Amino acid sequence: MKNPIHIALISGLISAGIFLVVARLGLGFFFLFLPTIPLLYLGLSAQLKPQLIASFVAALLIGTLGGIDAAIIYLFLLALPACYVAWLALTSYSDPTGQKYWLPLGIPLLHITLMGCVVVALMTLKYAGDEGGIMAVIATRVQEQFAQLEGDYGTTVDKVVKHWAFLIFSMTLWLWVLAIYAHVWLASRLLAKNNKQVRANVAIEPFQMPHWLLSLLAICALASLIGSPSMQFAAKSTIVSLMLPYFLLGCALLHNTSKAWPSRRFFLFFIYFMMFALLWPAFVLSAVGFFYHIKSLSGASKSSKS
Repeated sequence: MKNPIHIALISGLISAGIFLVVARLGLGFFFLFLPTIPLLYLGLSAQLKPQLIASFVAALLIGTLGGIDAAIIYLFLLALPACYVAWLALTSYSDPTGQKYWLPLGIPLLHITLMGCVVVALMTLKYAGDEGGIMAVIATRVQEQFAQLEGDYGTTVDKVVKHWAFLIFSMTLWLWVLAIYAHVWLASRLLAKNNKQVRANVAIEPFQMPHWLLSLLAICALASLIGSPSMQFAAKSTIVSLMLPYFLLGCALLHNTSKAWPSRRFFLFFIYFMMFALLWPAFVLSAVGFFYHIKSLSGASKSSKS
């Protein structure tokens, strides 16, 4: 059996190498998550301590070669969320009959979504005292990007950022969580090919949303109407961000419901194609997950009364 320390060191070196190559070549957002594959390969094969060691080895190497900012991005954007998801993915429990159940993967993805919402709130608070708040910072960054293009986009960008700046953080958070899950799936497939898979199924199954999430959404909805501009920005960003766990729940319900349908694969392909092309079907699935949560809440209330 190989030494776990050696495995951790090799995995850390591979992860750091992938990160530095992707960052150097500027391959894009989803390629940025490829360094999590070696870490998730360890974590999902129940080598959680080597996974953590590999994360810090990679962060140290990245910090040495790419700077402290790159190391922080790697550690907090990629490595630690991957470790957290892998740890909870291997959490199981048993019912009174001894039947083993895995913790639904929607739960850790919900948790890191909430962590992202906290980061958005902290960034909003950081710039709250500046003129224009976080919206002005975003507008400036967007204007800098559009300044490189031909034509006068200033007026249009100002109008768009003024009304829809909150979507920039929210959609980035959606992509971040979905990218982490996509790489969990890829690592699981690699483990299955090498017969090292501990958890056979990493598909997202229907899961129980915490009921306090509805209270949080209600508070954010109120703050988006009566709060200061910065508070409204944070509230709107949080509402859209928290639609992601409901989207995952809606997808799980769709997959379960359509199991017996003819041409199921074509139907699911069409739905996801429409979602990536038009975006609004994603919010329809979020609504499905949201109403499922409301329904489960009323069901729990009836059972408690009886």
